[in-house]
Amino acid sequence: MGDRPDDRLIGEQASGRGLARDVLQSLFAGGQMPIGRLALMFAAFIALLGFMRTLSMAWAVIRLYGFTISRLGDDLRMEFGLLTRVITTIPIRRIQTLTIREGPLHRLFGGAAVGVDTAGGDQREGGVTQREWLAPIIRRGDLPGFLSQVLPEVDLAAVEWRGVAPRAVRRAFVEWLVVA
Repeated sequence: MGDRPDDRLIGEQASGRGLARDVLQSLFAGGQMPIGRLALMFAAFIALLGFMRTLSMAWAVIRLYGFTISRLGDDLRMEFGLLTRVITTIPIRRIQTLTIREGPLHRLFGGAAVGVDTAGGDQREGGVTQREWLAPIIRRGDLPGFLSQVLPEVDLAAVEWRGVAPRAVRRAFVEWLVVA
């Protein structure tokens, strides 16, 4: 019978003789590190992340199925959804911020996403306004034509584009690392 609290976790009394137990035993009890088993755990973790990403993309396809946007007078009307059909209207006069987002996958496939923040729109907890997507996925080359049709007041040629701050990637990575 062991006196130490970790005996129940990694000692002889521990239930199960699995992969995680072997790795924990090597870490806490000073045993030999099972490199093959550690690699297997890492591969399983990567596979789980890949599965979650695939599941997230499948949910986005179901949620945004049949996405259409049209301009009706001074309003933008969007319709989307496979299981639940959503119809939403954004008054153009309430648009405060137009955001064009190009993540790593967008850049890889030559796409972008266009979102807007509205004044007085739906608010989540903490008073943060909810971002509405004008175009969840759009080809980068189609962006000027799309914006000129939907928001003719926006002139992309007159906008001064600035690159990302030099340390922005590091800040985003550190934030992600803290959350992880």
